[in-house]
Amino acid sequence: MRQVILDTGPLVAFFNPRDGHHAWALEQTRDLATPLVTCEAVLTEAYHLLKRVPRARKALRQWIALGRVTTPLRFDEQAGAIMRLLEQFSDQPMDFADACVVRLAEELGLPVFTTDVQDFSVYRIRRHEAIPLIVPG
Repeated sequence: MRQVILDTGPLVAFFNPRDGHHAWALEQTRDLATPLVTCEAVLTEAYHLLKRVPRARKALRQWIALGRVTTPLRFDEQAGAIMRLLEQFSDQPMDFADACVVRLAEELGLPVFTTDVQDFSVYRIRRHEAIPLIVPG
């Protein structure tokens, strides 16, 4: 079992059977150690994106309650580093959740489990290192 940093895409895909990456997310998740590492911003995005799938929202709430995810990033401690990332990638579509995920990758050295290949293949940790990714295809 491997530990990863969970991004929004696979989380939404896991809970939404209509998502194009649903089967892939289910398959990948079988090999991952829990709790999955993520941040509150990812959970917020996922919950929002599942707004039209009430069963998926309920399942996500249950998953969180069961401790299947952990959110070790503390914004008040990491604000400067997160703002640095947002500035560094201001010419890219980096959003707040992406910056938090990249910061977790910098801190923990774990691969990022994402469907967002285009953006995460551009982002760098420690200014120059590519982030190991678990992506579809």
